[in-house]
Amino acid sequence: MAVAQSFRAIDGIVRSIIIARVLGQDSYAVYAVILAFVGTSQEFCNLSLGTAVIRYGSDYREQNNRERLAPLITASYIVTALSAIVSVIAVTVLLFFAYTTFFDVSGLQLYIIGLAAAVSGIMVDANNKAVLRLFDRFRRSCQIDIIVSMTSVVAFSISIIMFSMDLAAFMWLTIAFSVVSVLMSTLITTWELRRVEERVWTTNVSSIFGEVKAIFALTTLNSFSMTIQRLMRKGDLLLLQVLSTSQAVAIYDVAKKISASVLLLREPLAASAFPHVSRLIANREFGELRKLLIDVYRYLLPTAVIGLAFTALFGSNLMVLCYGAEHEGAGVTIFFLAVVATLYVLFFWGNALVLSLGQFRLQFFAHLFGLAISASAGLLMVPIWGADGMAIASFLGVATIYGIYGALAAKIFRVEPPT
Repeated sequence: MAVAQSFRAIDGIVRSIIIARVLGQDSYAVYAVILAFVGTSQEFCNLSLGTAVIRYGSDYREQNNRERLAPLITASYIVTALSAIVSVIAVTVLLFFAYTTFFDVSGLQLYIIGLAAAVSGIMVDANNKAVLRLFDRFRRSCQIDIIVSMTSVVAFSISIIMFSMDLAAFMWLTIAFSVVSVLMSTLITTWELRRVEERVWTTNVSSIFGEVKAIFALTTLNSFSMTIQRLMRKGDLLLLQVLSTSQAVAIYDVAKKISASVLLLREPLAASAFPHVSRLIANREFGELRKLLIDVYRYLLPTAVIGLAFTALFGSNLMVLCYGAEHEGAGVTIFFLAVVATLYVLFFWGNALVLSLGQFRLQFFAHLFGLAISASAGLLMVPIWGADGMAIASFLGVATIYGIYGALAAKIFRVEPPT
């Protein structure tokens, strides 16, 4: 999984360098805002059904209840496909009312709708990953990510050598690779399902109607929380576009991509932490949990300090090296975004702790409060400081969320003193 994450991060950084270098700041900003507009708009339709598939599917597998397992998977694909269609309609409607708010270039509607249709497949891809993980076939998903990432880097690199690339060409190339990625993921998942649960595509979903209410409750609350998290990660660019300049948008986006490389550490840590945190909480071994985190932080904190010191000293130079002299003076932006990414890594255990304790409402309201803080600070600071202001606002929002998680951790650690 860590290898797949690395390839995806490299793909994102290399692709952004190529596009930014070829298009220049203004056109790159338009490209970045299109991606943010589509991604943010579609989040409201993303139900994140993968959580329900893993949660209830694991129970059904444990009980060897195939009469409900296959209908659960089938229903998840039906609802996800409907959500994807609705998301494209939502983007189209939003374009009609808000196009001039976010875009000062005419004639982009076709590209935006085309990208929305292609990117809506991410919902299906997320469902595919959940199904593969459910049947212990997640390595297949990682292999797909690696292949697509490598192909993407090669294709984007070759394209600038062989063709005269402009914004339209990069848009169509992005759309093409989004479609290819989802098709590959779906084909592989379909093949694997034929081997482990062949009845998925022919089953009747009515057998799980009795649990629809419980599944819906879990999905809705989790979906809202996930939507707020993703809004914080994607909506910042739209706020910056409305309140500042295209140069600020370009600087912020590329700084965000470089700093996001820190997140490569988070997924492996979070994935490995979840079963340990869940087990320790279930056994009420809070002292052991505290010792576990202290042991991890002995290595993680010095690494974080060194990384942030490097970013503070050389972040602006790194931006210029990768993206050109237009991005000089972005030191504050990349530093605060690196701090944000570092917080995500340091609190890798946060979601595992909250979910293991069943604190779904706390998770939802923590992210809602964090979003409110980030948006409010952005409204105040972006008109004055541009990209730097948005980076600081993002830091304040994320710090608020993990401050709440930290308070919860401190509370449970007081239940049992460390031994």
